[in-house]
Amino acid sequence: MDMDMDETERRGAQRAHVMVDVEIVGERRTIKATSLDLSPTGISVWADDGTAPQGELELKFDLDGTSLSAKGHLARSFQSDGGAVWGIEFAHLDPATKTKLDNFLDRQ
Repeated sequence: MDMDMDETERRGAQRAHVMVDVEIVGERRTIKATSLDLSPTGISVWADDGTAPQGELELKFDLDGTSLSAKGHLARSFQSDGGAVWGIEFAHLDPATKTKLDNFLDRQ
């Protein structure tokens, strides 16, 4: 079975492969990252900074020319290609952001 299917089934959410710049604002620093995939419940990013962010995070990124901002927290982390991949789970998406995200994912 394909690895992506296993991950999708395990996580229970549709995931779209999306590569956009993501700014991650944490308690002590701001990190520039690149998204790998996106779902209604979270985003996976790669950053060349291998030190995982802690605490509540604010994520800022654009989808189809629309700026989005979402709160989240680190759900998983592993080293990859000289940096790290972080799975960030969204927390408390406001209705407008949720609608924009859902509409984008529906078009994928």
